[in-house]
Amino acid sequence: MSFLPNPNNFLRWLEPLPRSSDEESVRVLVVEDQQLIALEIASMLEELGHDVIGPFGSLEDADRAVTRGGFDLAVLDINLEGAFIFPLVETLRQRGVPYVLSSGYDDMSRFPEHLRDAPRIEKPYGVDTLAAAMNRAEASVA
Repeated sequence: MSFLPNPNNFLRWLEPLPRSSDEESVRVLVVEDQQLIALEIASMLEELGHDVIGPFGSLEDADRAVTRGGFDLAVLDINLEGAFIFPLVETLRQRGVPYVLSSGYDDMSRFPEHLRDAPRIEKPYGVDTLAAAMNRAEASVA
C-alpha cells in the first residue's frame, strides 16, 4: 500500500473546493483548542475564500456545533484538552460531511483502525497543505 498521492489526482487536490451554484463560499467548521492555531487556521480558510464556523475549543462546544450543523466541511484537531474527538468524526461520517483531521501526532496507533486513512494533516501546516487536505476530504465523500 502506497501512502503517496496518485500523481494523476494530485493537481485536482490543489484546485479550490467546488462552490454551490450561487457561488457561496464553503462553510468550514474549525475545532481546535489552541487559540493561536485556531486563529491561524481561520486566517488560512479566509485566505482561501471560505467562511469559518467557530473555532470551537472544547469537545462539548464542538459536539453542539456538529449537532447544529450548517457547515460543509470540518477541520478538527484530534485532541481537545486531552479528549479525543473520534465520536464527533463518527457523526460526521454518518452524515456524509467531509472532514480533515489535524494532529501533532505522527503515531497513527492513537487513531481507530477505520480512521487511519482519513484525510489528515500534521501540525504545523500551511495554506497549501490545508487546501489539498480539504479537497481530498471532499473527494472522499463524493
